Amino acid sequence: MAMRTEVSAILGEEFYALLDALGVREAFDAGRCKCDRCRAVVGPTNVLLVFPKDGREVAFLCANPVCAIELEAGSRPAVAASGAL
Repeated sequence: MAMRTEVSAILGEEFYALLDALGVREAFDAGRCKCDRCRAVVGPTNVLLVFPKDGREVAFLCANPVCAIELEAGSRPAVAASGAL
């Protein structure tokens, strides 16, 4: 049986408002945010997902399909996140 998932998406200025609210806009704009899986720099052209990690950290996922598959499978990132964006 297929599992039903509800997805919320935001685009454009709403996205930047979210980054502001999370306190990570400056780091995002400066290129200091990295993909939780492959550690590539995440920016406006390759960000796929922003999600909570460990209940208090903001994590990013790049648009690389391998990273999305790893996240879905629940596998650990290749390099542990430092916690600093």
